[in-house]
Amino acid sequence: MAPTKEQRSLRQNDSLHLWERHIADAYNEKGLTVEAVLKNFKMELFWTKEAVHEIIIKTAIKRMYNKDSTTQILRGGEIDDLIDVITKFNAQMEIEYIPWPSIEVLEQK
Repeated sequence: MAPTKEQRSLRQNDSLHLWERHIADAYNEKGLTVEAVLKNFKMELFWTKEAVHEIIIKTAIKRMYNKDSTTQILRGGEIDDLIDVITKFNAQMEIEYIPWPSIEVLEQK
């Protein structure tokens, strides 16, 4: 089947949710906690923009400001602090500095 950029169908959505429920039931039947499953979560997944948003950015704003959405971040200070924290974290991971996009870069997009 060739990849497509169309959103999944309603049937695929229903199937995905049912499959997720079956997986959750299987974990629970085996007595596996979330912590136990994550401890053994060794799939090699590649990073996407969405993964960075959900895992890195949302974790940071939750821990820093107890906020659940990036729409709740304040212009004055909070966004700057978030950038600093993520930049320091990336440095610890030996990731080269990634600058915040300038207005000119955004306009070229």
